[in-house]
Amino acid sequence: MKNNLTKKDKNKRGTIHISSLDNYYNFSFSIFSNAKNSDYYQEEEIRLSSSQILEYISIYKTTKDQNLFLTKIYPLFTKVINKIAFKFKDNCKDISIEDLIQCGYLGLVKAIDNIDIDYVKSNNLNPITFIYSYIEGEIRHYIRDKTDFIKIPRTIKKIYYNIHNLLSKNPNLTISEISEKLNIKEESIIEILNLPTKKEIDINKIKSKKLKDFDLSIEDKIFLEQFLEKLTIAEKIIFNLLFKTDLTKVEISQKLNITRKKLYNIINSIKDKLNQKLF
Repeated sequence: MKNNLTKKDKNKRGTIHISSLDNYYNFSFSIFSNAKNSDYYQEEEIRLSSSQILEYISIYKTTKDQNLFLTKIYPLFTKVINKIAFKFKDNCKDISIEDLIQCGYLGLVKAIDNIDIDYVKSNNLNPITFIYSYIEGEIRHYIRDKTDFIKIPRTIKKIYYNIHNLLSKNPNLTISEISEKLNIKEESIIEILNLPTKKEIDINKIKSKKLKDFDLSIEDKIFLEQFLEKLTIAEKIIFNLLFKTDLTKVEISQKLNITRKKLYNIINSIKDKLNQKLF
């Protein structure tokens, strides 16, 4: 179904106006972390009518009562989320089922915030159909980004497009001149330009020409990108909260509604992955 059920002042999927994207991720992670594993295989069907579902959604959109979401709305779509996640499981072996399911929760939260209740009612539409498509879209989007990310780091893609942008303006530029403009070694430029024919890249050949103050080298950016790629969604959320905010570990566990033990287990997992990358 097209996104004509969303409010007219909304932009495309993922552009959030009501609250920050971080809040969406944190709320969806809170739901996921407190769900029982048995929920992955829950077989209960949605038994409420469309009008009852819309009533719950309407109240939530007005009050932002997270308890209402957790007790009334989320349980209705557990099977839907799991069904969609397991549908894609075999096609993305590098992505865990837990990450796919959490993406489903994120899609559910976004769908609820974006659905236009008046439009649904006036056109006698089924809200479940829209929410289902939104959840599936979120999971598809995540898989597409994730699998694409695994092949070629985004930092390298950005350099590739920057090179072609320079050449489109001046086709006579030499490798040496491009190297100087982008502060990337000449062998790196050659390696990146061969990307379309080779369809793979030697990461070790991509290096900055010289270091600049207060700026990460290309090597460091790629390292950080590859490290973050190895983290699950939950680990990325906690990593960002640890290093981009002044929150204590106690405050992070409260914000995400998880136990301190679970938080420390996730932090230790992040440390292990960093050590594996370093050594």
